[in-house]
Amino acid sequence: MAGKYPRKFISSCIAFTSVITIVSGNIYGDPAHVVTKIYDYIIVGAGIAGSVLANRLTEDANVSVLVIEAGVSNVDASLSEIPFMAPQLFPYTRYTWNYTTVPQQGCNDRAVPYPRGRMLGGSSSINFMMHTRGSIDDFDRIACATMDEQWSWSSLFPYFLKTEMLVAPADDHDSTGQVEPGVHGHTGSLFVSLSGYSFPDFDGRVLETTREWASEYPYNVDMNSGDPLGIGYTQSTIGYGSRSSAATAYLGPAMGRPNLDILIHTTVTNVLQTGMADELPVLRGVQCAKEPSAAFFTFEASNEVVLCAGAIGTPHILLLSGIGNKTESQAFGIEPLLDIPAVGRNLVDHPILSFSYLVNSNMTFDDLRIPEVAESYLTQWRDTKTGLYVDGPGNLLAWLRIPDDSPIFDLHSDPSAGPRSPHFEFIFTNGFVSFTEAIPLNGSYMTMFVALASPSSRGAVTLANCDPFSAPRIDPAFMQTEFDLAAMRAAVQSAQRFVNSSAFADYIIAPHGAWATVDNDDDIDQYIKDHIGSEWHPVGTTSMSASDVGAGVVSPDLLLKGAVGLRIVDASILPFIPAAHVQASVYAIAERAADIIKSTRA
Repeated sequence: MAGKYPRKFISSCIAFTSVITIVSGNIYGDPAHVVTKIYDYIIVGAGIAGSVLANRLTEDANVSVLVIEAGVSNVDASLSEIPFMAPQLFPYTRYTWNYTTVPQQGCNDRAVPYPRGRMLGGSSSINFMMHTRGSIDDFDRIACATMDEQWSWSSLFPYFLKTEMLVAPADDHDSTGQVEPGVHGHTGSLFVSLSGYSFPDFDGRVLETTREWASEYPYNVDMNSGDPLGIGYTQSTIGYGSRSSAATAYLGPAMGRPNLDILIHTTVTNVLQTGMADELPVLRGVQCAKEPSAAFFTFEASNEVVLCAGAIGTPHILLLSGIGNKTESQAFGIEPLLDIPAVGRNLVDHPILSFSYLVNSNMTFDDLRIPEVAESYLTQWRDTKTGLYVDGPGNLLAWLRIPDDSPIFDLHSDPSAGPRSPHFEFIFTNGFVSFTEAIPLNGSYMTMFVALASPSSRGAVTLANCDPFSAPRIDPAFMQTEFDLAAMRAAVQSAQRFVNSSAFADYIIAPHGAWATVDNDDDIDQYIKDHIGSEWHPVGTTSMSASDVGAGVVSPDLLLKGAVGLRIVDASILPFIPAAHVQASVYAIAERAADIIKSTRA
């Protein structure tokens, strides 16, 4: 979450990282060059879920798979391997879908940047790499809603383990008391590690507050145990100083397989009906093109088309295909194929804001303003994969609940999954970061990020037009409910109490920028509306429901309701948002989906 750096520095980063091993192999850049037209499986989207499925399904040499990705190969984004450089990859770069929300009423009618990864690995190749699973309650609620115990915490836990390989932090420090190895995987594909560069003074003050105010801010040795509440060390998808993404962990190792083809720079415009079975439409075809002016091509799956285009892309493709609200399809001149009103609805995301303080320290990362300092850290990363650049935005996280006796619950029901599921999150950052204010020219800072982990607002992804190469209408409905505003206010007040602990008494000099004018609850509400943004965790837009329930989009086996041959595997199937950074959930969902699909071939 660092600020932008000088152009000259970015150019040198790209040159220095050219030696990194990246995905290469059976990659086509134009659908005209793909000779095979029928595959066993067609996977749309090479993000987390698509990469996992491509790897797992092609473990069987008799299974052929085509992956179609609209974005670039990660050969074109070697900068993504440097963990600290994640902010250089978005929001408005060639590596992302450069989406923007519609003006948000709860954000004083501001439109919010909404980047999604547009390259191999998807958002796992551009995100901040934080790897948190959520709570037992999060997944048990999903199991209850879908009437399928296979989506419970206990059933998904083996898949969480299967995805990951817990490795030593980049600085190889003794991590005793910072992580519980017994709740982690040790043989998986995805590297997960603790932070590999410490800020002893800043991190020490955060930890001191857990001792001073243990009842409100308890220490948690491992927030991925299923009980995340408290403050603990950040776990990230980083291994040996470099980003571990779905592209490097899953897609890359599968690239040598002759039964896997990957088509990049190609947009799937819609799914196609290829027949009827049991009076249901069979949807085993896709249409795609390289660009709006290019020729369209079709490919067919003998078994299944699997949509893995994410919580924005997947409903967009369905809506363009006439799968959604029948009336809305007709309004755009699209012939309705399936009337499923829930497509695109139930969009949920984590709203987030930040505020910063001028601090009495010369040990923050604000010195990266100085090109020579930035170059020295880059050289250290290049030569040894150590130093500041091996980490993401913060070494410590907090997951916390609003007290049960809060007056908020006299007026509003609790939208969280249960008592183990947090209402809000803190990210403690040893430097200035803001998505709404300019980087100061001098001084040292600390930044508190505050996110709403269990929001009650629900938005939607709908069509803006019928052009598959233009963005859909994205409305996450941030802060649309009274609960969300009250909960975010309570979270900000908790953050204020945190920094008022004695551990920060001789450290904080003054609040910075607009935060310095906040004096009361009304000011907090105004600050929230002026500064709230997205944590970029969209889920829920093709939500899963029980097989015999008319609502929802997919059944618990992730098959599209009312059709044959189309499955959805990505964050869009989650009926509720986990109170966590959602990538860990998507890895586990995809691993389970791979087993479900394989079982249909047994």
